[in-house]
Amino acid sequence: MLERKRFLTLAASAALTLTTIAGLAAPAFAAGGQTGIVRGTVVDASNAALTGADIMLTGPNGRYTAHTDARGKFVLVGVLADTYTLTIRKDGTVRISQPGVGVVGDDTVDLGTIIAPNPPSAGS
Repeated sequence: MLERKRFLTLAASAALTLTTIAGLAAPAFAAGGQTGIVRGTVVDASNAALTGADIMLTGPNGRYTAHTDARGKFVLVGVLADTYTLTIRKDGTVRISQPGVGVVGDDTVDLGTIIAPNPPSAGS
């Protein structure tokens, strides 16, 4: 009887230890990720890819930058969850400044196709 009581005490102690360890680790998993991804495609008014444009995402948690590729595509990885302003520049001219881009951890924000208007010509 004494052996059985000792076994049950050890088993209960081991179960309590495992439960405590699992309880400490659970909040890290339950909280989800803290970073997300923002992607999109930038075209000009004639629907041609806007290559080499500077992409900036600025907000309280930092600033993230990228450049569009030959197809006008961009990806920003590791963006902390928050709300940002998206700015698109080409040849030193701001084409787009869009506030309210929300990023959620463990999620991808696909902005789709963004039409960046052509800058006014010098004679306008």
